[in-house]
Amino acid sequence: MIINRWINILIIIQVLIAGNSLGHMTTLYHEFSVLGIKSTVLFSELYFFRICRGAFVIQNFILFLFPKILYGNISYQVHKETEGIIEEIKSSIAKKVMASANFENLDITLHPYLPTLPFVKKGFSLSQMSFDLKISERILSNYFNKELSKTFGEWKNDQRISYVCQILDEGKAKDITIEAISINAGFVSRSKFIDAFKERKGVTPSAYIKRLAENA
Repeated sequence: MIINRWINILIIIQVLIAGNSLGHMTTLYHEFSVLGIKSTVLFSELYFFRICRGAFVIQNFILFLFPKILYGNISYQVHKETEGIIEEIKSSIAKKVMASANFENLDITLHPYLPTLPFVKKGFSLSQMSFDLKISERILSNYFNKELSKTFGEWKNDQRISYVCQILDEGKAKDITIEAISINAGFVSRSKFIDAFKERKGVTPSAYIKRLAENA
């Protein structure tokens, strides 16, 4: 993943800066050799400032190249394995959100987005969805309120409960507790999950699971 590369590069840069600084400071009090090269040459004041200056420039460039990582707006979408580094970098740079969109286009946009299950993340919000889809929060909010006649929170819980029912119907959660199921679906607590489930299905998750077992 690009996040791992980002972190690894920053670690290497920090090690380079720290090693260069340590070598330079040590040379001031005690001369030594590294692979036959005198420390006074390898860690001279000229090289010390050149290396540190170059490393800090590269570090700052890398930091500001990935604003989603810096500000926590990391996309929950699953990227294809075939994507190259250029495509990954492009996807990491924040894009200007759409100023307008009609509801028909929104339906088309949501079609490939929902299978990535962004709504099961606890931090999933209207702001995150706006960032992922490059559509303004106002347009998304209007879509839920006017087109679907529900709030974003209600829609999100609809998606989560549908996801839970799907894995239950497919028998993928036979040995999982209700609490574990609620966590996997993105709910902050077991009680909120039960309330949301009962509101949409008319029964508690336990009763739903029991009914499935009886009909099996």
